[in-house]
Amino acid sequence: MILYSSNHSLQHKRRYCCGLREARKYLKLRKVKCVIIPPNIDKIVSKGGLYDCVHDIVNLSTEQNVPIFYGLNKTRISKILARPKSTITSAVSVISYDGAEALWSEVVHNAT
Repeated sequence: MILYSSNHSLQHKRRYCCGLREARKYLKLRKVKCVIIPPNIDKIVSKGGLYDCVHDIVNLSTEQNVPIFYGLNKTRISKILARPKSTITSAVSVISYDGAEALWSEVVHNAT
C-alpha cells in the first residue's frame, strides 16, 4: 500500500521569530500578528542603528494595526524562549498563534 501526501501538510509553520531585523522583515511581508519589544533596548542614534530599527518596526506595525507589547527585558525574553545564555533577544514577533486562539484572544482583550 502506497500513501501519498502533499508537501503542504508536512511543512513546518514558523510560530515566531526573534530579533529586530527578522521582525522588520516579516512586518514588511505582512505576516506578523503581534510584536513584543523590551523597554531596555540600547539607544544608538547613529544612522541605521537600533533606534532607527525600532522606529521602523513601530511605524510598520501601526500602519498594519499589529499590536505592540512592551514588557519584560531582553534577558527575560531570551530565558522564556529557552535561547542560549549568550544570546539576548531584542524583539519577538508572533507569526502564527494556531492552537492558542483562546489564550491569544485573552491577551489581546486584556491589553486593550
